[in-house]
Amino acid sequence: MSSLRQRGRLLWTQALPSASLHLQLPQLRAYSTETDPAKSEEPVAFDTESRFKEKPWEYLETEEYIEKYGNNPVWFGYRRNHRGSIGPQKTRKKCIRGAKVSRNACPICRDQKLHVDYRNVKLLDQFICQYTGDIYHATYTGVCMKQYKHLIRAIEKSRDYGLLSFPVPYVELEAEDYNSVHQAVSKTPLAPALQNQAPWYPWIDSREDLQQQLMTVIDEMGKASAKAQNLPAPITSASRMQTNRHVLYILMDHDVKGSGKGAVIGFLKVGYKKLFVLDRHGAHNEVEPLCVLDFYIHESLQRHGYGKELFQHMLQSERVEPHQLAVDRPSEKLLCFLRKHYNLKETISQVNNFVIFEGFFANQHAPVRKLLPKRPEEEIKPYSLTDREFLKEEVEPPWPFNQSHALTRSSSLGNSPVRGCLKPFLNEQELLRNLRLCPPHAGAHHLLNGEPGGPAAQRRRTSSLTRSDNTSH
Repeated sequence: MSSLRQRGRLLWTQALPSASLHLQLPQLRAYSTETDPAKSEEPVAFDTESRFKEKPWEYLETEEYIEKYGNNPVWFGYRRNHRGSIGPQKTRKKCIRGAKVSRNACPICRDQKLHVDYRNVKLLDQFICQYTGDIYHATYTGVCMKQYKHLIRAIEKSRDYGLLSFPVPYVELEAEDYNSVHQAVSKTPLAPALQNQAPWYPWIDSREDLQQQLMTVIDEMGKASAKAQNLPAPITSASRMQTNRHVLYILMDHDVKGSGKGAVIGFLKVGYKKLFVLDRHGAHNEVEPLCVLDFYIHESLQRHGYGKELFQHMLQSERVEPHQLAVDRPSEKLLCFLRKHYNLKETISQVNNFVIFEGFFANQHAPVRKLLPKRPEEEIKPYSLTDREFLKEEVEPPWPFNQSHALTRSSSLGNSPVRGCLKPFLNEQELLRNLRLCPPHAGAHHLLNGEPGGPAAQRRRTSSLTRSDNTSH
């Protein structure tokens, strides 16, 4: 087909098929349509908006986009139009209603060349947090709720197609968690009594082995600590940790070569104890501070910062200050450690084995109970010497009153009475002096005054009258 322009008309010609293969001139038929010469001379405009609608990712590569936004996201620097300093909880529903565009449109609606599409990865990536992988809320970016819903659907579809990456939490599972070979999912096993005291599930053995290994590690570290401090016996052991409420901090190194699951560097044992301590004025105070009971770092790893790391972790976990601690029998190395890292130099001397430092009583939240100081010893008065000498001797009543208890006790035990040597009769003055020194007794008072109606006689008369009344009845 060909076209000819003649006198302002456009002539169309069509070639007819020839009857033979010889080269002949084709017969032409002309068709004409009227056109406006003014419109035909204007160049045809290229619709860029429709092109960016079909391929929206190309707009982000143009110079217009780079000049307008630069390297910032499209919502950077956008401020919503609202009254007051605090914005509303939700953005507007939509910015374009029919052919009417609202004022201060959202970052997507204000640019007609931006299109939300699941293939426009660079635009979708601007609305995703690069640290958590979460989608920014509409109140943060300022987009309207209509575009926000389009963004959520486009991002989910892009992730389904694999165009956008999303974080997957990594969970390290052991073989027992997903293994389906153990006895719990197979046929019912026999009773434990029929399995030669074997455990019901196989992972119980591994749990007991781990507990036994941990107890062995604690015992060995306690022995090493006692040896380093020249103690006769270890003060840290697994059995003691089970019977008290102390806290044991263990520092491990997982990067040691040839050690399997790691190596223990040291430990720190602390616990609360009720103590009676002295302050600067010599007054006793009953307190219950956190005490450092045992602290040990292996000799080959000392002066490498491990002790400071372990001690600082304990202070942060227990939420205490170094001057609030009480140290049980600290060695010279421990005192130098506290002096170097925590500037604990001045100590307050105590009568027990604990050491406290200056500032211990500065922040005592609990009220302390001050005990009265000891009464100073006074001189013994001269007249009390004879009393003390007499109290050392056994005080017993004179004969024959002292024989009644011996006879009664021997008869109650079923043995024959044992007679001792008879004491000679005392004179009247010595008897009166012994009775005055003895504790006051009602029977002795009546006997001394010569009254026959003492309590014992009155009791005997009463009992005899009671017996006679009972027999008469």
